[in-house]
Amino acid sequence: MKKEIVLLSIAISFLGAEPSAFELQSGATKKDLSTLQSNNKNLQHIATDVQARLEIVEQTQDGLKSLVEGQNLKIKQLVDENNALKNHISSLQAQIEVGQEQSRDQSETIDLLKVQTLSQQDEIKRLQEAIKELNEVVVKNNDEMLQQLELFTKFLTEKKQTLENSNKNSIEGAKIIEQDEDEDLQKDHQTLFIDAKNAINKKDYKKAEKILFFLIDKKFRIAESYFMLGDIAYSKKEYQVAVGLYKQSFALDEDAVYMPVLLWRTAWSFKYLKDIKNYERFTDILVKLYPKSEQAQKILELKYKEKRKHDEHDRK
Repeated sequence: MKKEIVLLSIAISFLGAEPSAFELQSGATKKDLSTLQSNNKNLQHIATDVQARLEIVEQTQDGLKSLVEGQNLKIKQLVDENNALKNHISSLQAQIEVGQEQSRDQSETIDLLKVQTLSQQDEIKRLQEAIKELNEVVVKNNDEMLQQLELFTKFLTEKKQTLENSNKNSIEGAKIIEQDEDEDLQKDHQTLFIDAKNAINKKDYKKAEKILFFLIDKKFRIAESYFMLGDIAYSKKEYQVAVGLYKQSFALDEDAVYMPVLLWRTAWSFKYLKDIKNYERFTDILVKLYPKSEQAQKILELKYKEKRKHDEHDRK
């Protein structure tokens, strides 16, 4: 279009030139020439106006071009920002997914902890009930405890009397016994305690009793010493005395590691004494307080066998 406008301007300029001699001889009048010149001037004005407009159009195009370039730059910036936002959104989504996964894991952990807590609460409740029952048994058997203590006192008195009678046999014999006792009890308390255990294993109950009474008098491992004296009485089938000694040990240390054995032998002492009610009480307490102990497993096995035997008897 620009090229066509330039050609038009050149043509108009030729038209606006002075008439040649040939034109003057062609018979054209001055009026015609004047009209032609006037038209030429109009065309020149039009061409000038068109040229001016063309320049304006060119300037406008340049402005539009700059504007387009600016807009393209802004578009590019917006595209870059949009891509950055997309990447940020993707990163946030990944973080959210990781967070959701962690939240699920934490939720599962919390659920597991809740289950464990409930289980522990049930275990605590069960132990509390068992301890309550045990305390009830102890309270209900206060009179029996006094009887056992009386028997135990009698047992100690008899032992003391036996030693005194033995000492009265002869002065020389008394000196020998005193000398032997002094030699046996000259060791430190822990060594004496081990000696008492070894004596029980060898069934030398007299020596073990002498050491254990000495340790009780010295207030060394009193609860366990009573327990070991109870085992000696139990081994000698002195079940009434054994029960008293076991109860004395229990009263001094309810959390002793040997407590399952103590409860087991106390229960069997009652059974041998034909006190089935106390036998069942102490076996129930043993199972409730120490369900994973070897003694509790034995009790459960015995009860299972008794139940099967009873069921078979009923079927017959």
